[in-house]
Amino acid sequence: MKLIAGLSWAGTALQASLVSAEALVYTSDTSPLPLKESLPSIFPNTARLLFAQRLGLSQYHSLEGADETTLNVLNTYGGKQQHIFSHEERTRSIDKILLIVDGVANPEDIFDHSVRPAVTIQSQPSTSQNRQLALDFLEQDQHSRSKEHNLCQLRFPSSSTLRGGLSSSRMESHNCGQWNEHMTHDTNGASQKPQLSMYKDLYKSLGSGVYGHTTILHVSTLQDLSPNDGERYTTALSDLKTFIKHFHQPNSHVSSTIVIMPANSKPAKRSITSPYGTYVKPLTARQQPEEPLSSPLHPTYPRTLHP
Repeated sequence: MKLIAGLSWAGTALQASLVSAEALVYTSDTSPLPLKESLPSIFPNTARLLFAQRLGLSQYHSLEGADETTLNVLNTYGGKQQHIFSHEERTRSIDKILLIVDGVANPEDIFDHSVRPAVTIQSQPSTSQNRQLALDFLEQDQHSRSKEHNLCQLRFPSSSTLRGGLSSSRMESHNCGQWNEHMTHDTNGASQKPQLSMYKDLYKSLGSGVYGHTTILHVSTLQDLSPNDGERYTTALSDLKTFIKHFHQPNSHVSSTIVIMPANSKPAKRSITSPYGTYVKPLTARQQPEEPLSSPLHPTYPRTLHP
């Protein structure tokens, strides 16, 4: 079954009607979305399946219990894969980007134009749950590449409001080391927190559609900022706008998924169970250095994550 998804434009009236209580998901695929009066609204568990499909990580997730609505969402908005949740070898010629941004009061503060979202997410997860999902996706992507040569794995430090990282194949080791050095240290060698603007500039130097980069990022910079914070607030917005403008466009070599989470009026209650549901979390070489991983996991693998 061929998947059909894409980017389409809508008038300002549509954007104005979007309620900030729901998260918005934007996709950059080239086929136009059907213009509908109302956008599909999905639960976080379905959103996770959608993100996994678009990243080519469906082998770590299961469709067990999925209803017809979920399957339709995956089929329509899941990207350019040939079959929903097929475990075929992923193509590495297309760069994939998942960016989850927390704390956005108004999407028009970030986008230069009115872009029609693909879907909305109801029952918004917390910032920590969004961050953990991004980190788990990155773990899954890097695990799935364990057989690849010259694999570059870049991770941002836990002290940063920019979390996640990049996986890329066929990069020389010294180039990968330079990436990490530029992102985490200034010209004097002192430690610094990575920024979206720095990441974009380094990414551009690699060239898209060459190595099949996968970028998975969570940004919480805006979560504790407001217009009253002046330059800090405007700088954070500017960095986001520039990053999204560069990556979120109808480009056959880049498949981007931008998730805009509204600002939380109050902290969510701590919950043992994540609204994103459960899924496979691979054992990494860092967790078991004596047994490096060499093959992807099947969804029936017994270790599952319960965020």
